[in-house]
Amino acid sequence: MKLFKYIFGTLLFLCFSITTAQSQWTLLNSGVSSYLRDLSFISANTGWVAGYDGTILKTTDAGFIWTTQNTNTSLNLYAIKFIGENIGWAGGESGVLLHTKDGGDTWDLSNVSYNIYSLDFFNEKDGLAVIGSVYPTRFGYIIKTSDEGNSWQYKVSVYDYTFLDIYAEGTNAWAVGTNGLCYKSTDKGETWFAKYTNTDQWLYEVYAANEDLAWAAGGNVDSEIIIITSQTTNNPIKETGAKKDINFKKLIPDFTPIIIFCGFPIIVAADPTFAEVANATK
Repeated sequence: MKLFKYIFGTLLFLCFSITTAQSQWTLLNSGVSSYLRDLSFISANTGWVAGYDGTILKTTDAGFIWTTQNTNTSLNLYAIKFIGENIGWAGGESGVLLHTKDGGDTWDLSNVSYNIYSLDFFNEKDGLAVIGSVYPTRFGYIIKTSDEGNSWQYKVSVYDYTFLDIYAEGTNAWAVGTNGLCYKSTDKGETWFAKYTNTDQWLYEVYAANEDLAWAAGGNVDSEIIIITSQTTNNPIKETGAKKDINFKKLIPDFTPIIIFCGFPIIVAADPTFAEVANATK
């Protein structure tokens, strides 16, 4: 995303590994010049990325070759999610919302009220999104759909904060954002409660392994990279790395190889699994 004080001159790769061994990274060519902001993979080989200028790319060979899809929008896209070979959504600037039922060959265009910073779906019908504004006025909402994104209901509203990422799995969902903002749901987003994170850093990413164990990652300009975990109840902050500008997206997929990109039109592939932070490099 995304209006989030990202520093586009910095690439940050956070590698999650069961061991502390260094993972190998391969630089891949996206074939576009637009900033890339989010990704969604349904297997080790097939996935999509979304970015500025209405860009959506698809790969079927683990990211070595990318095909541009026609989105019929030039608005910046901040989020994308697929739940199978055919069904997917993308969202972004000014509330633009795209939906496909044919793997991205065609996209239907609609919109919600504000910028869509992140979205995730439990299944073909039930999904969540975080929307709002970072500047000049900061506010955020968690919204829910039960009809494939045709209509949305407001579930949580915050002011002086903005939600930046959301993760949904099973019946559980987590949302994180500016100044340590964190909310959790255990009923597919119907009800939410705030979670204490013991940080005022911006949290850009959240991932949950199960109902009790979740990670969030973030940081501010000139701050340390932070990784927080929900299981460390007394002191949930884990900080790692020297002071760096923060610019990353999609840290913890659970299959290999994974694709990570960091604002630039650059794709990076690696093959770690997740458990603990192994390495953080500029």
